[in-house]
Amino acid sequence: ESTEVATIMNNLAALHEAMGDFAAAEPLYDAVLRIFLAVHGQEHRTVATAFNNVAGMHEDQGRYADAERLFLRAMEMRRKLLGEDHPDFAASLNNLGSLKYSQSQYDEARDYFVQAIAVFQKHLSADHPYLAICRQNLAVTYRQLSQQQEADKLEQEAAPVLHLLVPDLMGGKARPKLVHVQGMALRLAA
Repeated sequence: ESTEVATIMNNLAALHEAMGDFAAAEPLYDAVLRIFLAVHGQEHRTVATAFNNVAGMHEDQGRYADAERLFLRAMEMRRKLLGEDHPDFAASLNNLGSLKYSQSQYDEARDYFVQAIAVFQKHLSADHPYLAICRQNLAVTYRQLSQQQEADKLEQEAAPVLHLLVPDLMGGKARPKLVHVQGMALRLAA
């Protein structure tokens, strides 16, 4: 099977996941991972992304131990292949932060988000979606930690970009909500 077919399958899996149809998404993600492992081997950037995608689905399902194992595997692969000063590595930090947030481990979540922002700021423009997503995630975390001023500042920085990315999801939410945008976990809150 080809990587082109795997990419299409991955997109279909992501669509099923977004609709909450995990029973349809999981076998597709598993097939994608098998194809990428067969084509690229155990240590490849695309394989790390596939692990990340499966981990994100597990987080959405509340399967936190499975999600953490795969998020960590993706992060370690990215560290080995790209280094700790690469945006893909920062994306892994962001997603681990999101997982820790899901588990109400806000101090750990904050630490992951802060590290991710530091890397993103070195390499991405101030209006890059990844930086905005991570700022929003840190803002939501700061709110949980009763650090309202820090949260307000980050939300103001992130809002213009996020309104362009997910206009129908911004504002008016009664509780935090997790969505995935371009492979990055994004938390939205009122």
